[in-house]
Amino acid sequence: MNETTTLELRGVNQFFNDEYLFEEDVNLSIKQNSATLLYGGSGSGKTSLLNVLIALVTSTKGGVYWNGKKITSLKEANKLRANYMSVLFSNFSFISELSIKENILLAATLCKVENAEENLQKITQTILNFKEEDENIDLGTLIEKESVNALSNGQKEIIVLASTLLLQTKFFIGDEMLRSFPDKTKVILFKRLINYFKEEKIGFFYVTHWPEASEIMRESGFEHTIYHVKNKKLQLA
Repeated sequence: MNETTTLELRGVNQFFNDEYLFEEDVNLSIKQNSATLLYGGSGSGKTSLLNVLIALVTSTKGGVYWNGKKITSLKEANKLRANYMSVLFSNFSFISELSIKENILLAATLCKVENAEENLQKITQTILNFKEEDENIDLGTLIEKESVNALSNGQKEIIVLASTLLLQTKFFIGDEMLRSFPDKTKVILFKRLINYFKEEKIGFFYVTHWPEASEIMRESGFEHTIYHVKNKKLQLA
């Protein structure tokens, strides 16, 4: 029997500015080989839930569970993130002394991911190949540039996306990713990512204020759950 790999929030709520973020405590489950999408406006609590889910912060109420077991210590939380999660945060940074390729490979190297160079070539040729659509964000073109400091926000997001994909964990978690691209490019890239996660049987958790993402997800054929965060409520959409 195949192991069911599940990441859950049970009874979670966060006390902030003298009140709870949500009217009702949040129960949320994401599984490997499926997608969970949270969309809503800024300040609605989406990122707060994400930070609890990745065991970066401890919730006021409830907790995060890995395969039915509650994460109760910093050691467990660090192990969970290191071994099972690739997290793309809304803010990112680079080491200016390293080349663009070295910045991309850094996390995979530190985590001792096998075949990182080979997988980078695959990602460059498929998911992040934009030679026909927009060569300015084509990964193969960007790798040839001398310095990460001269890159635009969209180009930097391509770099950090490549770095995160190379970690090849059971879950890929993105906070407001793809925010730097025009709608046409964003749609192309989002569809490619969904197909990749589906093929690789990766659990995908995506927090965004981009409502169109839900329609693309519904048409993808990838098992999914979609939530709308609004007026202190988390509701199925």
